[in-house]
Amino acid sequence: MNVTQLNAVSPISAQFMASKEWLCAFLGIGILLLLYLFVPQQSINFSTGTSEFKSMDYGAAFTPNDFAEVLRKKDVRDELLELFKESNENLIAQVTAMEENTVSDLRKELTKGKEIKTKDKEEETKEVPKNSNLAKSMKELEKQFKKFKITEPKNNEALKIEPFTCPQLVNPVEVIPYPDCYRTAAEKLQSQTSWLGKFRNSTLLFLHVHKAGGTEMRLGFVEKKFPKDGYKCEIIESYGHSYAKLSRLSKKNGLTAIGELMQRKPGNYFSFTSLRDPTQRILSQYDFEMRWDGQYGRPKHSNALWNTSPEKHLHNFILNKGKVIDRFMGLNHYTRWFGCERTGCKITQDVFNNALKTLNSLDFILITEWYDDNRTATMLRSFWNMPKLKIRHRAFRHYIRDRGKIKGVDPRIVERLRCLNQWDHRLYDYAKSLSYLRLKTFQEGDKLLDFKDITYKKLLQKEKTWYIVKPLAPD
Repeated sequence: MNVTQLNAVSPISAQFMASKEWLCAFLGIGILLLLYLFVPQQSINFSTGTSEFKSMDYGAAFTPNDFAEVLRKKDVRDELLELFKESNENLIAQVTAMEENTVSDLRKELTKGKEIKTKDKEEETKEVPKNSNLAKSMKELEKQFKKFKITEPKNNEALKIEPFTCPQLVNPVEVIPYPDCYRTAAEKLQSQTSWLGKFRNSTLLFLHVHKAGGTEMRLGFVEKKFPKDGYKCEIIESYGHSYAKLSRLSKKNGLTAIGELMQRKPGNYFSFTSLRDPTQRILSQYDFEMRWDGQYGRPKHSNALWNTSPEKHLHNFILNKGKVIDRFMGLNHYTRWFGCERTGCKITQDVFNNALKTLNSLDFILITEWYDDNRTATMLRSFWNMPKLKIRHRAFRHYIRDRGKIKGVDPRIVERLRCLNQWDHRLYDYAKSLSYLRLKTFQEGDKLLDFKDITYKKLLQKEKTWYIVKPLAPD
């Protein structure tokens, strides 16, 4: 019971006490009615006279007729009513006093309990340090990373590693597939059938996440082979200007999220994307765009490993909100691109859920690390109707490849990058789990199924990981 509830006791009790007073009055009237019924009416004469009630001899036999005789006198009746009223008032006063004492005691106990609770809370606060991992937000982690400085050992000194424990601020997705989608199974099938049939309004839409293996898909299929064969294709890269392009495709004013395009044009785009480990994607972005001060930059001398070291560049990368070409490309880039309608949006659980819903709405998701898996090639042969399809590797020209790559980066930097990109790692984990369950639909035990036996239509009719919400109706 709180103080507000205690304050509400008095008016309620007053009403209760008033109701008791009325009850006593009704009882008194009831007694008089009973006497009226049981005592012969002709013997009752309500005449005035001097009261003889107190002077009566109670030791003698006192019959009902005697009692009726006394009640005939008005002064006797008035005296009885006065005694009854005084008794009732005393009873109400006693109950009210008891109530006030009880409320007062309850208030004292509540105040005492509140003081104890406050004291316990203060003690608990003293026990938890201000920099507790459980209390940190993502913004506080960014501030912590900004204060982090790389110290290199001198001469033969040992490298001192500062302790760092990444708090789990983002929970993993518990249900796969996540039970929401912008498109129905029928709309997905329509997009594939229309694209393969080269219908006018049907397009293969490739959502190219930067440095996630997308160039192999572009150079191998989307930019060259498919258009040459008469298939309509569209590529959207994960830069800030992509939202304006999404608006153009969805024929809407202002910026548009990917999910909104899926919702507005559900049967027009046979869509897919490619994802890789978020931290490795950032390291690859350093190697491609920052190592030599630009995508096609040149070393300062023939033996140079870099123009700027990965440790220094990646540290500045985070300080500058992950900016390479666009801001936030190094801070939960996947979640922002698939869940928002602008790169600088604030990531919340709703934004993350929308990113999950958007991934579910795509026709398929490729995992860069699984390009070599036979089941990946089988899936593409089936969906794209390309029996001889082979995935091309090492898509870039030799003068970029021959410089080698920088794989060894200070683990302290990598660890903090991974921690700051928790949303992306959870989204990537979900994409991997969903893609793995989908790949399993192209096998039977240890046998790889023929792509002709596994069609997109059959998968949308039978496999929940493909239709997501409601299966496609059987033939």
